[in-house]
Amino acid sequence: MSGDEFRTGRLARFGKLGAAFLGASSRYLGDRVVDAVRQAEERHQAQADRLSAAGARLAETMGELKGAAMKLGQMLSVDNEVLPPEMRKALSVLQRQAPPMPFTQVARLVEERLGQPLDAVFLEFEEQVLGAASLGQVHGATLHDGRRVAVKVQYPGIAGTIRSDMSNLKTLLKLTPLPGLKDRVDEYIEEIGQAFEVEADYLREAEHQDIFGRFVESIDGVVVPAPVRALCRTDLLVMDRLEGLLLKDAWSTLDQDERNNLGGRFVDFFAQTFHHHQWVYGDPHPGNFLYLNSGELGVLDFGCARPVEAERTDLYLQLLQAMWANDGGWMTQIYIDLGFARGEVVMSPDALLEFNRIALAPFVEKGPFDWGAWVFRNEFQGFMLRHPEFLRFTPAAEDLLYLRMVSGLRGMLQDAGVVLDVREHAERLIAERLL
Repeated sequence: MSGDEFRTGRLARFGKLGAAFLGASSRYLGDRVVDAVRQAEERHQAQADRLSAAGARLAETMGELKGAAMKLGQMLSVDNEVLPPEMRKALSVLQRQAPPMPFTQVARLVEERLGQPLDAVFLEFEEQVLGAASLGQVHGATLHDGRRVAVKVQYPGIAGTIRSDMSNLKTLLKLTPLPGLKDRVDEYIEEIGQAFEVEADYLREAEHQDIFGRFVESIDGVVVPAPVRALCRTDLLVMDRLEGLLLKDAWSTLDQDERNNLGGRFVDFFAQTFHHHQWVYGDPHPGNFLYLNSGELGVLDFGCARPVEAERTDLYLQLLQAMWANDGGWMTQIYIDLGFARGEVVMSPDALLEFNRIALAPFVEKGPFDWGAWVFRNEFQGFMLRHPEFLRFTPAAEDLLYLRMVSGLRGMLQDAGVVLDVREHAERLIAERLL
């Protein structure tokens, strides 16, 4: 795979992705006509097959384009509530799989970036790809001092496609009939584009790894790989290699107690880094987490992370307090302060309380919550029918990474069927931060 594939212009990338969306939707709609003459069971299976085929087509195209297009597919594959399960499962291959570069190209790129032959830096450099993701692919290697490392090599030219992909996404979003979203498209695209551009800077990612490495020193059972700073470049990242299974493969090997314990580490990682250290980890999909041979949770990919104002993180804890107090007026003020709906009051206090009891269901009651049995979509759809004004209830651009983090965490806990008392976690955080 040559770097020229990633230097294609905005219209070419837009055309390729657009053709995949149109092809998938046309096939889906055409087959729906045939459903009219099918039996119920056959019709249900045909619908599932259509969704799987559409997802596979999109995954193939997004995987080929990589960059922001692939990241969009990763985001869609994590949240249980956005897409039907068949399509989401098809897109899940993007979490750690994409068409890789041939090893000859990888070796040449690494040597160019380090200015040395491969064997001068590495005792061993594995040809097999550990993971091929949106911006680069990862290979295992061993340094001459015996240190086992992972080497992430950025696809040549991929950083230059981010802005064109963002422009394409803006074009699509401008066509949305949702007034609340249409009004904020420009600021949303700017926020997401900046986050993706930072993610393409591997020197910045190495800094983030050091920062989060310090954070997890106080979180039991969570590990962040340390970068080898002398070997890192803007488009090359060398770090400690963590040994274990991809989380999506590991869940099925664990019993319920082990899944619950691992789920608790997830919650601790996200809650502690966000509320105590005021940083948001914005790339929470299963391909970025490992169940280590030591039984610990390994966290990867820190490019999409940034600091957050402490006052803002505390406001999200106050939303829980307002819900528990059944205080719609307080909740309304919190959402105004957060900038939802541009600070306007577009929903009644009672509607806001109802929305939060649905969206924050794991925190409503005390005691263990069964994440695997939680069906958020059905309740939310009913809420939307009762409160169409919710379409104008859009978040501030600066909260997009936080909401992506929450969505990804929810999806992973649901997939694993974790049973966990997250209200107890939240009450402890509130006592530490606010009381």
